Amino acid sequence: VAVFSDDGTRLLASSKSGAIAVWRADNGQTLLRLPGDPQSSRHARFLPGGREIALLYQDGRVEVLEARSGKRLRSSQVPASFALGRDPAHPTLAVYRKAGEPGPYGQVMVYDLQKLEPVRTIQRPCTVALSPISADSKNYYCIASGGETGVFAYPLNADAAPRLLLQGMDVQRFELSDDSKLGVASTGDGALKVVELATNKTVLGVRDPAGGVPKLAFSHGG
Repeated sequence: VAVFSDDGTRLLASSKSGAIAVWRADNGQTLLRLPGDPQSSRHARFLPGGREIALLYQDGRVEVLEARSGKRLRSSQVPASFALGRDPAHPTLAVYRKAGEPGPYGQVMVYDLQKLEPVRTIQRPCTVALSPISADSKNYYCIASGGETGVFAYPLNADAAPRLLLQGMDVQRFELSDDSKLGVASTGDGALKVVELATNKTVLGVRDPAGGVPKLAFSHGG
């Protein structure tokens, strides 16, 4: 996997073996190279500005390094089940508590990777997709499961109540358009619903008779 820093000046690549390299994007100069660790796979991503990278290990360790020298700046330990956010402006990590792990089962904690501290706790069992649901990137969505199904929008930086986007659907997948104005949800039996997020208005409803939709995506421009 290879990604650019948010300012476009650096390139970060990580391999399946856990080896990580950082290059200057303009001339290919190697800034950092870390060998793989066969005992513990890990993910890597830039933090805003491209001067630091976060390493996320399979066992729940999180380390923040200087992108040029590899010097460790800070570290933390989270429950091992996590999902990495997709919004480079807000480096976030959703941590899932499963049976046998410390804390309430089913609880989700959203971490700020720059500060290595939690910014939001979600008590309902759900899958959090850390992709911005509004233009200001302050709200993220949660696909709820269990007794209360649907899709909720959570303000990430406050304890304000979540907004219900879709109710009563056994949602398996949920994706946003590029401008975050539309969302599309699919269920296990092949139903698809496109909604206008500002009004919760259903724009389109269709069904795939074959059932089950493993992947959803909007075209550019929606």
